[in-house]
Amino acid sequence: MTTHRRYWPFVTALLLSALVGCSQSTTGNNADAIQAIEAAAQMWIARFTAGDLDGLMELYEPDAFVALHGQPAMRGHT
Repeated sequence: MTTHRRYWPFVTALLLSALVGCSQSTTGNNADAIQAIEAAAQMWIARFTAGDLDGLMELYEPDAFVALHGQPAMRGHT
């Protein structure tokens, strides 16, 4: 379990991005939104663990902005 602790800043950023996207949804189906977020988090962890950088980049929008504590900001797919 401790191995996954280093992933949490990235997973948190991904989940926050997903939540923002889901908050703009007009369907109002929270169960589907929660399931989609959990699936995206599992996909992120699997791709990160496998070292699949291209697969990780597919999970982000081209203009994504990720800011992690103590790290330089990351923008887009670069």
